[in-house]
Amino acid sequence: MRSRRTLTFALAALVVAGLAVAAARVAKPRRGAAACSGTLSGAVRGSFGCTMTAFERATGGVKVVLEPAGLPPGVGALVPGEFEIAPPVGTARAYGLGELAKAQLLLSTSAHQTFLATKRKDQTRGQVTVRLSRYEAPRDHEGAPVVAGSLEARLVPGAPDASGEVVVQVQF
Repeated sequence: MRSRRTLTFALAALVVAGLAVAAARVAKPRRGAAACSGTLSGAVRGSFGCTMTAFERATGGVKVVLEPAGLPPGVGALVPGEFEIAPPVGTARAYGLGELAKAQLLLSTSAHQTFLATKRKDQTRGQVTVRLSRYEAPRDHEGAPVVAGSLEARLVPGAPDASGEVVVQVQF
């Protein structure tokens, strides 16, 4: 019983930290970011505008950060997508959660219910599929890569005894 409480507390701490980052991101769009749009369905419904910023990694992979331009009604915080694709990065290809180097999506409702999808070294939760329709690496590794595609994710409850799911779809 104690290990379950410890796990729940650790997960709650992770969620709170993620929400703080998400709240800060809503107010600060990145320079050079491309426009994107997303929808939420399931336990939370709505739509949102967002920005997409891509970074080339030293490894040859690419990191993509999706940041909301505003929050739909009933949503307290949102990280609609932050993921890293390991090299080689190709176009016209789908990447599942198992193929991504890292991924993080997080949503918290105004009623403090949390949903997430993550891939870290020791944890995978939810489902994420990234489909790239365009990828152009920066020339001579200067500047940012050009990335276009879509993301679909099934976010699961953050609390072990909660139910429901949220589907996030983003076009970038």
